[in-house]
Amino acid sequence: MPPTHCGSIRTTTAWPATVPTACHPGDSCTAAAQRRALRRLDQPPPRRPVTVMAMAVSETAATSTPGAPTSRQLLERTADALSFHLSVVIPGSVAALVGDMCYAIVPSSAPDADDLPEKAQSAARDLLYRAPDGLTGVVLGIGRAVDSARPADLARSRNDADRTLRVLRQRPGRRVARYSEVQVDALLLEIGDLLHNEGGLLDGPIQQLRDYDQENGTALIDTLTAWLHSLGNVLSASASLDVHPNTFRYRLRRAAEIAGMDLNDPEKRFAAMLELRIMRADSP
Repeated sequence: MPPTHCGSIRTTTAWPATVPTACHPGDSCTAAAQRRALRRLDQPPPRRPVTVMAMAVSETAATSTPGAPTSRQLLERTADALSFHLSVVIPGSVAALVGDMCYAIVPSSAPDADDLPEKAQSAARDLLYRAPDGLTGVVLGIGRAVDSARPADLARSRNDADRTLRVLRQRPGRRVARYSEVQVDALLLEIGDLLHNEGGLLDGPIQQLRDYDQENGTALIDTLTAWLHSLGNVLSASASLDVHPNTFRYRLRRAAEIAGMDLNDPEKRFAAMLELRIMRADSP
């Protein structure tokens, strides 16, 4: 199925093998202008560092008000805005709609581009800041810097951007991030996927404690969590739950007994913290 065009940005149904192409701002999207853009952009790009940026619009961003744009219309308008903005602040950038996502290839003008993801992040934040409505519901993820001449590296950067978007969608509030900033969160989500694919969930001490709380109407998991987050400081942990330190100590001992945990064992503490993070990452 041939790609179609919407506004100034090319729309396609699959991730291209090479750099995606788009009409450059200033071109009218007539058939002739589109052909000129495609001829210009479908040429092998010069070898240089690039990063992939992924953008999505939340389904909840569209309103039910009569005449209001749909989520798809919002995506197309936002993709056009992103394409134009990047062409101004980072010349040579190109963008394409792929399904319900917009991807952009953001190049560096320097041979050494360790800071390219940071520059792309700054451009994305600037786009949201300058938009009259802040582009409500838009999230943007940015992959690592890679060599534009290596298709496998481009795919890796795109995968980074996709994984970053997944984290942002799971953690409302943050709207722009680089993969390096959320890598651990992405890995935790993937560990949760593995557990689900194997047909089961975690069955460690934290899950045992959660089951006990559900059966008995207690909140011992909150006690243990507060203690772990406070690095074993009982006074700080008890204050965070607004309970007396002695009451907290009793609950903590009870939690350790039920979970079968030795709180003095650093390996057990690490395992418990990891289990808590996986559960949190896996929650909707």
